[in-house]
Amino acid sequence: MTDAPSYDYSIVIPAYNEERRIQETLNVIRQYVQSRGLNAEILVCDDGSQDRTSHIVQAQTSNVPGLRLLRSDVNHGKGRAVRRGVENAQGRLILFTDADSSTPIEELEALQEALQSQHADVAVGSRYLKESQIKIKQSWPRVFLGRVGNALIRWMILPGIHDTQCGFKLFKHDVAREIFSKNTIDGWGFDMEALLIAKLKGYRIIEVPVSWKNAPGSRFRPIRDALRTLGELIVIKSNMIRGQYGKKKS
Repeated sequence: MTDAPSYDYSIVIPAYNEERRIQETLNVIRQYVQSRGLNAEILVCDDGSQDRTSHIVQAQTSNVPGLRLLRSDVNHGKGRAVRRGVENAQGRLILFTDADSSTPIEELEALQEALQSQHADVAVGSRYLKESQIKIKQSWPRVFLGRVGNALIRWMILPGIHDTQCGFKLFKHDVAREIFSKNTIDGWGFDMEALLIAKLKGYRIIEVPVSWKNAPGSRFRPIRDALRTLGELIVIKSNMIRGQYGKKKS
């Protein structure tokens, strides 16, 4: 790690058993970065995969400029993987995006424009705004659980944010470092904890409509993971009440 950012962008990709699609995801991101002449690094954070994910990524390091593999021998959870990526990121702006490319990498431009034009610190890709474009919808149980979950999240900790769980978020470098240094949730709930910390620290969060498609092979299991995320939400609320994240700025 370095103290000053040495790239304009860090693209953090958490990955767990993604051997079937990580190659294509890296190809798409490489083409995007090169076509726009971006000074970017790509950090794939392998969260203890038991397949060939790490082997595939490592084999691509000579073909994809700025590609780095950060591998854990144990599966801890998506939150831990993203946190490790942020800790090692050297970009002025830090984007994390899912390995399934549900939100196309081209949406980085929309998030960056919103970040700059609205003087924000965090730009959040959203599937639930009027202008959002859902190309391939989820099954109705997942849509229902998502809507109910986001309503609970807004009511308990994050009023005003329609979609905390979309895996496409852009942070200023120092903002990301501070937020994720206090992030404790390793599972799916890490997004809402990170946004709550940002809010309590007084950072400006802007929600940006994005194009999104449901990708087959998701690791999310609706009932099991929804209950687990609900438990994490309760933990986050308790942490907030106890002042673990610091006091809310006026």
